[in-house]
Amino acid sequence: MAGTPTLSCSTVNAFVLGKHHLLPSTRSPDVIQIIRDTAGLHATSGTTPYLSLLARSPGVRPKALGEQLERRTLAKIRCVRGTIYIQPRDWIPAFIAATRRRNIAQTAEYARREGISERRYSAITSEITALLAGTSLTAAAIRKALGFKGDVSAVLYRMCDEALLLRDRPEKGWRDRILGYSLFREAFPDVDLEAIDEPTAMRSIVEQYLRCFGPATEADVVWWTGFSKAEVRKALEALGRRLVPVALGDERRTALLLREELASLETFEHPKGPVVSLLPTLDGYLMGYRDRERYLRPELAGMVFDRSGNVTSTILADGVIVGVWDWEGPESLVKLHFLAPVLGTIRKAAVSAAIEAGLFLFGREAEVGFCESMGPLSQRPAGSVMAPLKGIDAVKRAG
Repeated sequence: MAGTPTLSCSTVNAFVLGKHHLLPSTRSPDVIQIIRDTAGLHATSGTTPYLSLLARSPGVRPKALGEQLERRTLAKIRCVRGTIYIQPRDWIPAFIAATRRRNIAQTAEYARREGISERRYSAITSEITALLAGTSLTAAAIRKALGFKGDVSAVLYRMCDEALLLRDRPEKGWRDRILGYSLFREAFPDVDLEAIDEPTAMRSIVEQYLRCFGPATEADVVWWTGFSKAEVRKALEALGRRLVPVALGDERRTALLLREELASLETFEHPKGPVVSLLPTLDGYLMGYRDRERYLRPELAGMVFDRSGNVTSTILADGVIVGVWDWEGPESLVKLHFLAPVLGTIRKAAVSAAIEAGLFLFGREAEVGFCESMGPLSQRPAGSVMAPLKGIDAVKRAG
């Protein structure tokens, strides 16, 4: 480690916040640029990409993302770590090429478990392709039209992984979980899915990850991509001298950074005052790292991560998790819970962000309430990350 630059976690966090458009000076109205600089918007939960965008582009409205999806400048695809992301049109070939083999293996096994043979899958695929020509339909509508008996999702998910189908617009607005399905080739007739081979695509994605999340450890790269350790090491070796090792934090963990960013990081100046954001469940900034000690005390991990490693909706201050937030539609209420006492300036900034989130979610000013306690997500049922403060009473903010 002699001669290796040593960087504090606070400096690195602020630097990455800047890259992710989470500093006041880097927030932006450019939807596509934000997506490029975050290596895609996590979209397993329907509301996550919209709320991720709000945290990086104050004043944005849901239609800003919806319009780009409608224009086909963006696509919702399952890619790294078997996770659904919104990615720019020109990144589709690389992300699909790098992940298609393992994703199809998963959905093919799912279909087999549902009793769908390869022969039956082929026949149903032809029927669905003919049915969706020139239109978009939900899974329920497809099932009804075909008179399909069984789990039609087992077929649709595999067709999406094979880039035969596209997960398209929600049926009833951006907060709706029910999606339509369209033919991929009708949506993206000019996208060449064979333009890049798998090894080259893997190298491209590893480089893109480091550009958006670096400095990061090898374990972080493996976690985010879902590639094997051997595949990641091969991609890192291909980058060669374009990478520089740095020592991260008091433990001096070895992390990797693109050499072109080193000077900027070493001269980076912290922003003045606390930088507070409300990030949604599964936001990319937090899901980007296997090593969570850079932004969370280890003893608090169970409060915000479930047993599968999924992060809930969080209150972030200077890149560190200080609390959890949630919202309830019928009451137009945004709830806040702090994991430990915080400065008044942080509390005030969190309330302001909650008011903005309420306006975004409900179309009107919401009330803000404080929850005194919450149970660890690591001890709660699967899916609790989606509503971490559900059923917990909140004391509404005075005034």
